[in-house]
Amino acid sequence: MAAYLISDITVHDRTAFEVYRTRAADAIRTYGGRYLARLGEVQVLEGSWNPDMIVIAEFPNLEQARAWYRSPEYAFALEVRDEALSRKLILVDGVNQQAERERNKALVLQAFDTLFNKRDYAAAERFWSPNYIQHSAHIAPGREGLFDLVKSLPPTLKYESGTIVAEGSYVIVHGRFSGFGQPVNWIAADIVRIKDGVLVEHWDVIEDEASRQESKSGLPMFGDSFSK
Repeated sequence: MAAYLISDITVHDRTAFEVYRTRAADAIRTYGGRYLARLGEVQVLEGSWNPDMIVIAEFPNLEQARAWYRSPEYAFALEVRDEALSRKLILVDGVNQQAERERNKALVLQAFDTLFNKRDYAAAERFWSPNYIQHSAHIAPGREGLFDLVKSLPPTLKYESGTIVAEGSYVIVHGRFSGFGQPVNWIAADIVRIKDGVLVEHWDVIEDEASRQESKSGLPMFGDSFSK
Protein backbone atom coordinates (compact mmCIF):
# COMPACT_ATOMS: atom_id res chain seq x y z
CA MET A 1 0.00 0.00 0.00
CA ALA A 2 1.08 3.60 -0.52
CA ALA A 3 3.13 5.48 2.06
CA TYR A 4 3.17 9.21 2.66
CA LEU A 5 6.05 11.48 3.63
CA ILE A 6 4.93 14.66 5.43
CA SER A 7 7.42 17.45 6.05
CA ASP A 8 6.85 20.62 8.08
CA ILE A 9 9.52 23.00 6.77
CA THR A 10 10.99 26.32 7.84
CA VAL A 11 13.33 27.83 5.24
CA HIS A 12 16.52 29.55 6.47
CA ASP A 13 18.36 30.21 3.23
CA ARG A 14 16.40 30.52 -0.02
CA THR A 15 19.33 29.82 -2.33
CA ALA A 16 20.37 26.70 -0.44
CA PHE A 17 16.75 25.64 -0.24
CA GLU A 18 16.38 25.70 -4.04
CA VAL A 19 19.43 23.43 -4.32
CA TYR A 20 18.01 21.07 -1.68
CA ARG A 21 14.58 21.05 -3.30
CA THR A 22 15.95 20.14 -6.73
CA ARG A 23 18.14 17.33 -5.37
CA ALA A 24 15.41 15.94 -3.11
CA ALA A 25 12.87 15.96 -5.96
CA ASP A 26 15.25 14.02 -8.21
CA ALA A 27 15.78 11.44 -5.46
CA ILE A 28 12.06 11.11 -4.79
CA ARG A 29 11.35 10.43 -8.46
CA THR A 30 14.16 7.87 -8.60
CA TYR A 31 12.47 5.85 -5.85
CA GLY A 32 8.98 5.98 -7.35
CA GLY A 33 7.67 8.89 -5.33
CA ARG A 34 5.59 11.86 -6.40
CA TYR A 35 4.52 15.11 -4.78
CA LEU A 36 0.93 15.55 -3.63
CA ALA A 37 1.45 18.93 -1.95
CA ARG A 38 4.45 21.18 -2.37
CA LEU A 39 4.86 24.81 -1.29
CA GLY A 40 1.11 25.46 -1.47
CA GLU A 41 -0.96 27.64 0.84
CA VAL A 42 -1.38 26.25 4.36
CA GLN A 43 -4.63 26.95 6.20
CA VAL A 44 -4.93 26.06 9.88
CA LEU A 45 -8.39 24.74 10.72
CA GLU A 46 -7.90 23.61 14.32
CA GLY A 47 -5.23 23.63 17.01
CA SER A 48 -2.02 25.59 17.48
CA TRP A 49 0.01 23.98 14.69
CA ASN A 50 1.00 26.77 12.30
CA PRO A 51 3.60 25.48 9.81
CA ASP A 52 5.35 27.79 7.36
CA MET A 53 5.41 25.18 4.60
CA ILE A 54 4.11 21.62 4.16
CA VAL A 55 5.38 19.09 1.65
CA ILE A 56 3.61 15.75 1.11
CA ALA A 57 5.08 13.03 -1.09
CA GLU A 58 3.58 9.65 -1.95
CA PHE A 59 5.65 6.48 -2.40
CA PRO A 60 4.40 3.09 -3.64
CA ASN A 61 5.02 1.57 -0.21
CA LEU A 62 6.94 2.00 3.05
CA GLU A 63 9.93 0.06 1.75
CA GLN A 64 10.39 2.45 -1.18
CA ALA A 65 10.07 5.47 1.10
CA ARG A 66 12.66 4.10 3.54
CA ALA A 67 14.98 3.22 0.69
CA TRP A 68 14.72 6.79 -0.57
CA TYR A 69 15.52 8.20 2.87
CA ARG A 70 18.67 6.05 3.17
CA SER A 71 19.73 6.43 -0.46
CA PRO A 72 22.90 8.04 -1.82
CA GLU A 73 20.68 10.15 -4.08
CA TYR A 74 18.96 11.71 -1.09
CA ALA A 75 22.25 11.98 0.79
CA PHE A 76 23.30 14.39 -1.97
CA ALA A 77 20.38 16.65 -0.97
CA LEU A 78 21.19 16.30 2.73
CA GLU A 79 24.55 17.96 2.12
CA VAL A 80 22.78 21.35 2.03
CA ARG A 81 19.77 20.59 4.25
CA ASP A 82 21.02 22.16 7.48
CA GLU A 83 21.94 25.36 5.69
CA ALA A 84 18.67 25.42 3.75
CA LEU A 85 16.04 24.53 6.31
CA SER A 86 14.85 22.96 9.54
CA ARG A 87 11.91 20.59 9.57
CA LYS A 88 9.77 17.96 11.20
CA LEU A 89 9.49 14.83 9.05
CA ILE A 90 7.18 11.83 9.42
CA LEU A 91 6.41 8.76 7.31
CA VAL A 92 2.82 7.45 7.37
CA ASP A 93 1.52 4.13 6.08
CA GLY A 94 -1.47 4.64 3.79
CA VAL A 95 -4.81 2.90 3.52
CA ASN A 96 -4.82 -0.46 1.78
CA GLN A 97 -7.16 0.56 -1.02
CA GLN A 98 -7.52 -2.93 -2.45
CA ALA A 99 -8.53 -4.31 0.94
CA GLU A 100 -11.00 -1.44 1.33
CA ARG A 101 -12.55 -2.20 -2.07
CA GLU A 102 -12.95 -5.86 -1.14
CA ARG A 103 -14.54 -4.95 2.21
CA ASN A 104 -17.00 -2.64 0.49
CA LYS A 105 -17.97 -5.28 -2.07
CA ALA A 106 -18.48 -7.88 0.66
CA LEU A 107 -20.57 -5.40 2.65
CA VAL A 108 -22.92 -4.73 -0.27
CA LEU A 109 -23.35 -8.41 -1.11
CA GLN A 110 -24.11 -9.26 2.50
CA ALA A 111 -26.53 -6.36 2.79
CA PHE A 112 -28.44 -7.34 -0.36
CA ASP A 113 -28.62 -10.99 0.65
CA THR A 114 -29.83 -10.09 4.15
CA LEU A 115 -32.61 -7.84 2.86
CA PHE A 116 -33.74 -9.39 -0.42
CA ASN A 117 -33.19 -13.12 0.17
CA LYS A 118 -33.29 -13.62 3.93
CA ARG A 119 -35.83 -10.83 4.50
CA ASP A 120 -34.25 -10.17 7.88
CA TYR A 121 -35.21 -6.54 8.36
CA ALA A 122 -33.74 -6.12 11.84
CA ALA A 123 -30.37 -7.42 10.65
CA ALA A 124 -30.60 -5.35 7.46
CA GLU A 125 -30.87 -2.13 9.48
CA ARG A 126 -27.21 -2.58 10.39
CA PHE A 127 -26.26 -2.20 6.72
CA TRP A 128 -28.40 0.79 5.73
CA SER A 129 -28.05 4.27 7.15
CA PRO A 130 -31.20 5.70 8.77
CA ASN A 131 -30.52 8.74 6.56
CA TYR A 132 -30.29 6.64 3.39
CA ILE A 133 -30.61 8.72 0.19
CA GLN A 134 -32.64 7.07 -2.56
CA HIS A 135 -32.39 8.12 -6.23
CA SER A 136 -34.29 5.20 -7.76
CA ALA A 137 -37.50 5.98 -9.65
CA HIS A 138 -38.94 2.67 -8.42
CA ILE A 139 -38.46 3.11 -4.66
CA ALA A 140 -39.88 5.56 -2.13
CA PRO A 141 -37.43 7.78 -0.23
CA GLY A 142 -35.19 6.63 2.58
CA ARG A 143 -34.41 3.31 4.21
CA GLU A 144 -38.08 2.90 5.10
CA GLY A 145 -39.08 3.23 1.46
CA LEU A 146 -36.76 0.40 0.45
CA PHE A 147 -37.75 -1.87 3.33
CA ASP A 148 -41.47 -1.23 2.78
CA LEU A 149 -41.10 -2.16 -0.88
CA VAL A 150 -39.40 -5.46 -0.05
CA LYS A 151 -42.05 -6.23 2.58
CA SER A 152 -44.74 -5.77 -0.05
CA LEU A 153 -43.21 -8.33 -2.43
CA PRO A 154 -44.08 -12.05 -2.42
CA PRO A 155 -41.90 -14.49 -0.47
CA THR A 156 -40.62 -15.89 -3.77
CA LEU A 157 -38.44 -12.81 -4.27
CA LYS A 158 -34.89 -13.80 -5.16
CA TYR A 159 -31.79 -11.69 -5.74
CA GLU A 160 -28.72 -12.98 -7.56
CA SER A 161 -25.50 -10.99 -7.77
CA GLY A 162 -23.12 -11.04 -10.71
CA THR A 163 -20.26 -8.74 -11.62
CA ILE A 164 -19.32 -6.31 -8.86
CA VAL A 165 -16.79 -3.48 -8.90
CA ALA A 166 -15.73 -0.96 -6.28
CA GLU A 167 -13.79 2.27 -6.33
CA GLY A 168 -13.40 4.62 -3.40
CA SER A 169 -16.67 4.75 -1.50
CA TYR A 170 -18.77 3.46 -4.44
CA VAL A 171 -19.82 -0.08 -5.36
CA ILE A 172 -21.64 -1.15 -8.52
CA VAL A 173 -23.22 -4.59 -8.63
CA HIS A 174 -24.92 -6.25 -11.61
CA GLY A 175 -27.78 -8.45 -10.45
CA ARG A 176 -31.05 -10.19 -11.23
CA PHE A 177 -34.33 -9.81 -9.33
CA SER A 178 -36.86 -12.59 -9.89
CA GLY A 179 -39.98 -13.95 -8.23
CA PHE A 180 -41.40 -10.53 -7.39
CA GLY A 181 -44.75 -10.93 -9.10
CA GLN A 182 -43.96 -9.53 -12.54
CA PRO A 183 -44.02 -11.41 -15.87
CA VAL A 184 -40.27 -10.90 -16.44
CA ASN A 185 -37.22 -10.65 -14.22
CA TRP A 186 -35.37 -7.40 -13.70
CA ILE A 187 -31.68 -7.00 -14.49
CA ALA A 188 -30.28 -4.17 -12.40
CA ALA A 189 -27.08 -2.25 -12.01
CA ASP A 190 -27.20 -0.95 -8.45
CA ILE A 191 -24.81 1.82 -7.47
CA VAL A 192 -24.34 2.44 -3.77
CA ARG A 193 -22.20 4.84 -1.79
CA ILE A 194 -20.73 3.65 1.49
CA LYS A 195 -19.79 5.79 4.45
CA ASP A 196 -18.69 4.64 7.90
CA GLY A 197 -19.46 1.03 7.06
CA VAL A 198 -23.08 1.46 5.96
CA LEU A 199 -24.94 2.11 2.71
CA VAL A 200 -25.84 5.80 2.55
CA GLU A 201 -26.92 6.47 -1.04
CA HIS A 202 -28.31 4.50 -4.00
CA TRP A 203 -28.89 4.78 -7.74
CA ASP A 204 -30.01 2.08 -10.16
CA VAL A 205 -30.49 1.24 -13.82
CA ILE A 206 -33.12 -1.46 -14.41
CA GLU A 207 -34.17 -3.38 -17.53
CA ASP A 208 -36.59 -6.21 -18.16
CA GLU A 209 -34.66 -9.42 -18.80
CA ALA A 210 -34.84 -10.45 -22.45
CA SER A 211 -35.47 -14.04 -23.48
CA ARG A 212 -33.33 -15.83 -26.04
CA GLN A 213 -35.90 -14.98 -28.70
CA GLU A 214 -35.96 -11.31 -27.71
CA SER A 215 -32.21 -10.81 -27.45
CA LYS A 216 -30.79 -9.24 -30.62
CA SER A 217 -27.28 -10.02 -29.42
CA GLY A 218 -28.15 -13.67 -28.87
CA LEU A 219 -26.49 -13.47 -25.46
CA PRO A 220 -28.02 -13.38 -21.97
CA MET A 221 -28.24 -10.09 -20.09
CA PHE A 222 -27.10 -11.74 -16.87
CA GLY A 223 -24.80 -14.69 -16.27
CA ASP A 224 -23.89 -17.33 -18.81
CA SER A 225 -27.34 -18.59 -19.77
CA PHE A 226 -30.89 -17.38 -20.30
CA SER A 227 -33.27 -17.79 -17.38
CA LYS A 228 -36.00 -20.37 -17.78
